[in-house]
Amino acid sequence: MKNFITGFITAGVVVYVALIYHSTGMLYCAVWIVCFLLLLLGFHLLFFRKLRFSFDKITETVASGEQMTLAVLAQNRCFLPSGRIRIVVEAYHVLNDTTGEIIIDCMLPGGLQRRSAQPIRIRGEWTPSYPGGVYFRLVSVRHYDYFGFTSIGVSRRNLDQSEVLAVLPVYHEIGISAGVKYHTQHLEQEGDDSTSMEKNPPEVSEIREYRPGDRMHNIHWKLSAKRDEIMVYEFISEQNIMPVIYLAPVKDTEQLLAYITFLFSLSIKLLQKGCAHILVYCLEDAVGRCKIKDEGDLNDCIALLRVDMLVGSRDIDQMRTAYQDRYGQSQSAEWILSDKVCQTLDGEEIAEFALEQEGRKRDE
Repeated sequence: MKNFITGFITAGVVVYVALIYHSTGMLYCAVWIVCFLLLLLGFHLLFFRKLRFSFDKITETVASGEQMTLAVLAQNRCFLPSGRIRIVVEAYHVLNDTTGEIIIDCMLPGGLQRRSAQPIRIRGEWTPSYPGGVYFRLVSVRHYDYFGFTSIGVSRRNLDQSEVLAVLPVYHEIGISAGVKYHTQHLEQEGDDSTSMEKNPPEVSEIREYRPGDRMHNIHWKLSAKRDEIMVYEFISEQNIMPVIYLAPVKDTEQLLAYITFLFSLSIKLLQKGCAHILVYCLEDAVGRCKIKDEGDLNDCIALLRVDMLVGSRDIDQMRTAYQDRYGQSQSAEWILSDKVCQTLDGEEIAEFALEQEGRKRDE
């Protein structure tokens, strides 16, 4: 569009000079420039609402540092072949709150039948450099004329869909208790408890007074009628059986990659042993949690992690208290995963590897 404006301004200057010097040739030149620009503008308008773009289905997960193919479906409903098309895809990284761009250039053949033109899959390569969730969004598409002189943006209404991808850390084989400070039992014992939990139904631990949020089918009707107040069953819930891992905030962002890598490897190891667990993370003024029962749950948890959840100076005791107040007192093992994981035997190897890889990427 800037070239159009520049062209019309140039034509106006030529007309002005032609009038001053009474030059017929310069007037013809200005008319030729205007006609040429109008011709190019008409060419672009043919495609303005005839081009459609959307994401092809993106794989849900990819390993950090592994090249992936990002596919965009493009459809040309105009009978003419398009000029050069530049597609800009925005990649927003949730973990470190950064945004990058992926640029894909292509040309589309003309559709013989305007309404039945088949979509064409356009591929671009992208390599994630950091684990976490990534949101892809079609930001803009520009259509250039055959000469590459002018361009115009495609209507935003023709840019459809956004996609989410979970970039997973590299898995490392680690000891089941390496780098984890625990308070009660050993994780291998908890694996047996978790397995038995699935085989046996929940048991009643006590009968107590009703609290807002309790389910109606948990009410003990006979006792409620006898005491003239609502009494409910308190079950040994899933959260009281699954071990809890607190993600203590790290103080140095340079250790963040090693921290997440160790967390991912540890969680995978627990799942391999049949031990479902809960990950507790920090929020601004509270805590949140993720129940990890399978690798899909773990992938979703990795995708939502942000720097402000993992980096800071929050007190771990306050974090535990906030969790217990919100979700109830845990009766199973409690674990603290801190930045000291880099000083443990297995954690040190992971940290050195992760930081070394990150240093190489920065040097490149």
